[in-house]
Amino acid sequence: MIIDDSMLNRSCLYDIMLWKKEEKVHCLMEDYMNEALVCTDLFQECLFALFEDSTSEKSKELVQKVCDAESRADDLRDKIEFKLYRKTLMPEARGDILGLVEAVDRIPNWAEEVAYDIHLQRVQFPTPLIEKFRQLTILNVESFHLLHKAIESLFTDIDAVFELTKKVDKKESEIDTLERKLIRDVYNIEERLSYQATLHRIVRSICDISDKTENAGDRLTIVAIKKMI
Repeated sequence: MIIDDSMLNRSCLYDIMLWKKEEKVHCLMEDYMNEALVCTDLFQECLFALFEDSTSEKSKELVQKVCDAESRADDLRDKIEFKLYRKTLMPEARGDILGLVEAVDRIPNWAEEVAYDIHLQRVQFPTPLIEKFRQLTILNVESFHLLHKAIESLFTDIDAVFELTKKVDKKESEIDTLERKLIRDVYNIEERLSYQATLHRIVRSICDISDKTENAGDRLTIVAIKKMI
């Protein structure tokens, strides 16, 4: 088969079109991930306030800020989906990115729900346990920060994706250890059983952030492997 200049030109043009489409998706993903990061950072600040006083005006304002950030992230997610449904990227790549976005979107959604529920229930946290609750929250948010970097690397330095998702897994193990310790401490406090059950449920809810982050990281790893083939 003889390859003429016109065929080469068409091939180059096709590559350029694909690159431009991927660049558009990259920009939208970057905007979305940045807003999701704002939401999780506000989630941490909000939970710190809730641990001190879940009935305070400050707590109420921060819960609303988390809700607002989650709503903005949803709007950006919709833009990504609209762009992809207009046949940006190849069909399989579209499905991979859509699946990744859906997995990530569960995290700010859950952060909003956890913050709202704690505020709604007016939960009082035992002073001796507040620092451990704070540390648990920090570790879960740090996990999402790692995922944020990993998704950015999907478009800029694909080899870094695998190192960062490994760090997400390692962070999850660290969180599991603290989670078990905190649950034991919860049942060692001298409070009525229903109150302990509420605190236990909140510990699990906070840790669901890193669980969902790890799931998104697993999906990201698959996307990265396919992208390298």
